[in-house]
Amino acid sequence: MVSGCVPRLTLFSSFRRSNNNNNNNNSSSSTAHQHERERAGDASLPPPAYHPAGFSLDASKQTHGGKSGDGDQDNNDDDDPALFKAVESSVFSLSKDLRSLSLQMFDLKETMFKEVKTHDLFCAWLEANPRRRAGWQVTRHAAGLPTAFRAEFEHRPTTLSANATIRTIGFNSELDALPAIGHACGHPLIAIAGLGAALACADALVQHDLPGRVVLLGTPAEEGGGGKVLMLNAGAYEGMDLCLMAHPGPMSTVGSTLAVTVFKVVYKGKASHAAAAPWEGVNALDAAVQAYVNIATLRQQVPPSHRMHGVIKGEGLAANVIPAHVELEFNARAPTKPELEALIPRVRACFDAAALATACDVEITVSMVYADLQNSSPLSALFRRTMASHYADDFATVDIPGSTDFGDVSYALPALHPFYSIPLSDPKGGGNHTVAFERDARKPEAHDKTLQVAVAMALTGLKVVTDDAFASEVREKWEQWKKGKSPGP
Repeated sequence: MVSGCVPRLTLFSSFRRSNNNNNNNNSSSSTAHQHERERAGDASLPPPAYHPAGFSLDASKQTHGGKSGDGDQDNNDDDDPALFKAVESSVFSLSKDLRSLSLQMFDLKETMFKEVKTHDLFCAWLEANPRRRAGWQVTRHAAGLPTAFRAEFEHRPTTLSANATIRTIGFNSELDALPAIGHACGHPLIAIAGLGAALACADALVQHDLPGRVVLLGTPAEEGGGGKVLMLNAGAYEGMDLCLMAHPGPMSTVGSTLAVTVFKVVYKGKASHAAAAPWEGVNALDAAVQAYVNIATLRQQVPPSHRMHGVIKGEGLAANVIPAHVELEFNARAPTKPELEALIPRVRACFDAAALATACDVEITVSMVYADLQNSSPLSALFRRTMASHYADDFATVDIPGSTDFGDVSYALPALHPFYSIPLSDPKGGGNHTVAFERDARKPEAHDKTLQVAVAMALTGLKVVTDDAFASEVREKWEQWKKGKSPGP
């Protein structure tokens, strides 16, 4: 997550539920024991659940092409033990491969738009995997981005007409690392959660002979480059009925995030000797300091939910020389995109005023705006029920004071982006974007938790495929929110 994802705030420790702490160290008995057997090479572990003999959904619960069959009104697949076991088996059968992909990605540490080897790693695995024979189509360099990919799977029962409409479940796998501190935001876990959930959904469509399409997008440059926004504008998300991803952090929540933009400001003055002839110079550092003070003053006049924070940057400065070139980088955030768009000109005025006061020239670049994240309430509720009932993880609805380019996806279609807790060695100071978090995210316990989340995401996506009433509810609530008739989707 961009620009401080989940900051180092003590509030996360206070909000985290006590049962989450216990769950982080002790996975549910069934999956934890299964995973431990797998690590030990237990031959009794079931093979990948691709075509299990004798398993099918109750026919009364199957729906084709968006047309409800008898009994659909009572369809509650999130409470179907057989479906849960099948999806969990599918995800956990991939544990070794997912773990290997994750650790390799941790070691690559490729930053935004440079995720060349990471892109190739996941594409090569998808292309070589035996499940590819079932119809996965992999597109490298997708959506016009050299380090993005798209993997797509479709299943149509023989009883379904060739032109019948089928629903599409979308997933995201983030690929980029942070400068200097590597994968300190846990993107390798995001990547394998999306991959595992996508493969499990495809397995379920085949196992139960359900019509549906699964799309996995490998998305670059979340940490400031707006990879998902670029892919969204290129049409990569078109046709999806919903899109899901999950992010590790210090707490489990399905809350919103803030809208954000980044200001990059350059002040240009004139150098001179600071003692012999300071009046001959034009001090770019004075402009930067004045801008910083202007921003600090503005904070008093905006709601407490708004955020403005940044740094002054400069190289080659000397105390006896009037600085001729100084840069600033500032983030501005607000709870919603409209609020942020109203804040942007006020922040910009702070930079312009400083240039005017100091006679400096100024260049201001405003990055693309990341929209606030708006999770679908029906999808959130289903995901929370699944995690609580099967893994004893009670997800809160606390908002996260970070930002993500997935927010724009949630404005384009119904979406879900939960944050899930992993065990932290330093709960108070070791959150996202810290070296400690990168170490913790590599641990087996974080991997185990990620598999559980992948199961819940897959079940959430499948509900939209198998339950017409639920699919309609998800879409209708999102559309009502977009029309301004509801406070949220």
